[in-house]
Amino acid sequence: MCGDGGNDVGALKSAHVGVSLLTGFGNANVEKEAAEEAKGAAAFQEKQVAVAGKSAEEKLAEEQNALRRKQAEASVKYKQELARKKAEITSMQQQWLQEEMAARAARGETGFAAQMGAAKAMYGRVQAAIRAEQAALSKKYGMGLAGQAAMMGEGMDAMDTETTMPMVKLGDASIAAPFTSKLPSIRSCVDIIRQGHCTLVSTVQQQQILMLHCLISAYSLSVLSLEGSRSSEPQLIASGVLLSTASIAFSFAQPLERLSRVLPLASIFHPALILSVLGQLTIHASCMIYSVELAKRLMGEAALRDAIAFARKAEREAEAGNEEAASAHKPNLLNTIVFLVETAQQVSVMLVNYKGRPWMKGATENPALLYSLLALVTAVSVAAWEVVPPLNAQLGLVPLPDDETRFKLLAVLATTLFGSFAWDRLCLGIFAPRIFASQLQEIRSLSLSDVWGPRATRNLLGGIGLLLWYFLLDGNIMVAGMGYMAWKRLGRTAQEPQAAAAAATATAT
Repeated sequence: MCGDGGNDVGALKSAHVGVSLLTGFGNANVEKEAAEEAKGAAAFQEKQVAVAGKSAEEKLAEEQNALRRKQAEASVKYKQELARKKAEITSMQQQWLQEEMAARAARGETGFAAQMGAAKAMYGRVQAAIRAEQAALSKKYGMGLAGQAAMMGEGMDAMDTETTMPMVKLGDASIAAPFTSKLPSIRSCVDIIRQGHCTLVSTVQQQQILMLHCLISAYSLSVLSLEGSRSSEPQLIASGVLLSTASIAFSFAQPLERLSRVLPLASIFHPALILSVLGQLTIHASCMIYSVELAKRLMGEAALRDAIAFARKAEREAEAGNEEAASAHKPNLLNTIVFLVETAQQVSVMLVNYKGRPWMKGATENPALLYSLLALVTAVSVAAWEVVPPLNAQLGLVPLPDDETRFKLLAVLATTLFGSFAWDRLCLGIFAPRIFASQLQEIRSLSLSDVWGPRATRNLLGGIGLLLWYFLLDGNIMVAGMGYMAWKRLGRTAQEPQAAAAAATATAT
């Protein structure tokens, strides 16, 4: 239900979803065909031909883009005029200070206290003048909530000739409805539905990921405990920080600009989801069991007995009051392999169960998620191949016996990733074929710019430079500082053309 208050407050309050529209805009939501005809039949016909064949969403997207451009131009003008006003007010400081000193001298106030009081009064006068100018310019250029609403209400054409917009106040409808549109238009209903789809998908996939993470962690801890091993504190901290970053990145998921024709699955107990979770758990558990048996076979019975004896001794010392014994860790091949496999499985769980399109942006369009998962994959690969021995020593990892073991471990990691991915998509294709077809269509419509963003090249060069700095220059701090300054300079250089183009557009307008 959409309304602007008055006789529709009750309907807004009782509706499943209520959207409050700002009042005082007349025919802001009414077709303007008569006005178009008054401007000339030829111009109106040309506009109709231009929009022919476009869907309602495409037309809406064009209007939103036009509004964003107008708002960006108004923002540039606002900043330029505000800077000019601030400069004028600042130039008056000396005059205002002299006037304040003269007024205090006329009242008989002299000395250091009078000077400080005059400076304080002058500073307050300057701040008050700046706030007054900010308020006036915000009203003029529509920088606030009411200004943006007035921009839409007065129409896009009004922005070409006049930038002054009236102020608008929120009405009773904003109290009755859970949603309030900043614009006097029902276009926000599409945004609510898109955001609702994105929220639903995020919630369901978080449930899937949480179930799998808990079960994988529980099995790994139980295996290590039974064999007298445990994960070291650096291992838990390193994987926990990166996994927490990836989990937080899920909250940054944004809906797509276009509303999908396919509804997302509303429950974790849908066959496509629950069977996918069970199948993924089976694959991960099988890979973990194989990895544990491989580690036990390579360690031998003697090493396993030593690990169990060490764990029991640590337990007895902890019970006797030795706090350090409770966190004692003895590196061995079992906890090394379990740590690497468990971390890889948690990464694969996030990658496989992050749905993305067609309801929200994909994993490659979520930088925080993508980079945190890439950091985990890189860390696991570096630790498995012992590229940085000090890192392995800090994490409490022992070297793998030979290259054959490394290749076997790599095969396990590939199986746990690609096997769970194939099973998840198979369940989706069988029990939710429309969603599967929609995802395939989204994949076919992707372009290189969707995967390789504007900062991807810069980040890749930064990563390569970091590796070269570490291996070729032995981590020289001076070189790192020079590289950081060059990095910042490169970022500013890339932003200068965009700022110049925006300033040129504002000047031309």
